[in-house]
Amino acid sequence: MKDIKRFLLLIVAVFSLSNVVYSAPEVEFFQQNKKEGARAEKRPERPQFNPREFEEKLRNFIIREAGLTQQEAEKAMPVYLAMKDKQRDYRSKIIKASKRLRKEQLTEGDCERMLREIESMTLQAANAEVECYKQLRNLGLPASKIIRIKDADERFGRKVFHEMRNHKKNHK
Repeated sequence: MKDIKRFLLLIVAVFSLSNVVYSAPEVEFFQQNKKEGARAEKRPERPQFNPREFEEKLRNFIIREAGLTQQEAEKAMPVYLAMKDKQRDYRSKIIKASKRLRKEQLTEGDCERMLREIESMTLQAANAEVECYKQLRNLGLPASKIIRIKDADERFGRKVFHEMRNHKKNHK
């Protein structure tokens, strides 16, 4: 019985000492943050976007969801991803043109030219997609798989969007 009491007292003493040792740096941390005007709680860092990883996930998702064979994937994916790159470039140019309107005082004539450029780039992006489908057909892919590729790409985009939205909700 005495041994158990001694053991419990020893545990309480060790616990008390460990609290004293660990509480001092915590107090210093919170005081330092308070002085700097920062919050004591830090938000977790936003995960960095990795374009290669994103493209690899997109590629794998499309191959799996569209039911492409290895040979079909080797033929189709370079063509499809090249089209996606072209479309991304056009969208980037359209966004830059639109941002100019917010930043600068443009005349109606400048806006008319910008609108024509945006229309042209939108058509070029659509033409790139049509051309991609023609190339995929010429490679011997059946129409059903081409449609499945497009559908899988759209579903992947929605999936990524929902993941980003949920990540943002959970880390506010």
